[in-house]
Amino acid sequence: MHRWIALVILSAAATPLRGQALPDHSTFDRVLKQVRHGGLVDYAGLEADRSGLDAYVDELGRTDPEAISTGSRDAQLAFWINAYNACALRLVGSTRTTRAPCVW
Repeated sequence: MHRWIALVILSAAATPLRGQALPDHSTFDRVLKQVRHGGLVDYAGLEADRSGLDAYVDELGRTDPEAISTGSRDAQLAFWINAYNACALRLVGSTRTTRAPCVW
């Protein structure tokens, strides 16, 4: 599972930036604050402005794999959990057929 997620993230960018620190998750935090409302995700709102989500996923893709492996356990967990959630939002938002809010 981790290999699939890593492949998706790393394919989002042409070349990882060597020596780059782990990404700042505040961009993803802002995205979540904009699209989560009472436990639901506003996918229509996300589709209307995906720039923050796309920028965050691109930043994940540029992260040096060595920075991930040498980070603290908490930093590694934050990276992988946020990466999974960001990719899930991106995928569901781009393939969703219903316009009703979804429970997250």
